[in-house]
Amino acid sequence: MLTLRALPGRADPGNSLLAAYHEGLARHWPLRRRMLARALAVAGKGGWSRAESLLLDDAVRAQGLSMRDRKGLHRLLNPGAFPFQTNPLKNKQLFARIAEAAGLPVAEQWDPEREPLALWLAGQQDVIAKPSYRSKGQGVERFRRTAGGWKRDDTSLDEVVVAAHLRAVREAGGVVQRRLPTHQALEDVSPGALPTLRVVTCLDEQGEPEACETALRLSAGGPRPVDNFNAGNLVLLVDGRG
Repeated sequence: MLTLRALPGRADPGNSLLAAYHEGLARHWPLRRRMLARALAVAGKGGWSRAESLLLDDAVRAQGLSMRDRKGLHRLLNPGAFPFQTNPLKNKQLFARIAEAAGLPVAEQWDPEREPLALWLAGQQDVIAKPSYRSKGQGVERFRRTAGGWKRDDTSLDEVVVAAHLRAVREAGGVVQRRLPTHQALEDVSPGALPTLRVVTCLDEQGEPEACETALRLSAGGPRPVDNFNAGNLVLLVDGRG
């Protein structure tokens, strides 16, 4: 499995986590891969992004890992996450099938093997299209039925254009789902998208899943129909008292 990340010429001795990560890469990579990684570092393709440098203070960056480095470390520690086609956390069609087979509630979605798109769309008023193999809410779109057709953001579209776009999303591995409305109790605090409760887990000493942390994600009401923090939304830590 090829994992190529920017590798500075010298590790930062003040950041033990980053130093251990970079030293591990340098120790196990052959010379050719180290040279390519050094070239990426020289080109500015590694380390903290400009946005991270603006948002995070020096104390956090002194002991933490940038998003780029976290992705590289994740790929090394979780090889089962690749390839994306077999990873249900990246392949949204696969995730929906697994959840449905397990009896979990899933949003109603269009399945071309069950019914034509025109028939499915006839019963929909609000639709969400999500591409697979992407993160941070990238590419998620909302389509709302209006008296004259459909709207995406403030753009009016006829049904032929909408249908063609939804087919393309599905054929590329994405999902086309009915949009679920936000509960009335949370509408005011998450006006732009359905809020989610994220539970972070790990495997304990016996190999059993254990909940480590819980966070509530809320939409700040921006133009994108997502609740992702990277899209400018809010994340609140949920403590033991809820």
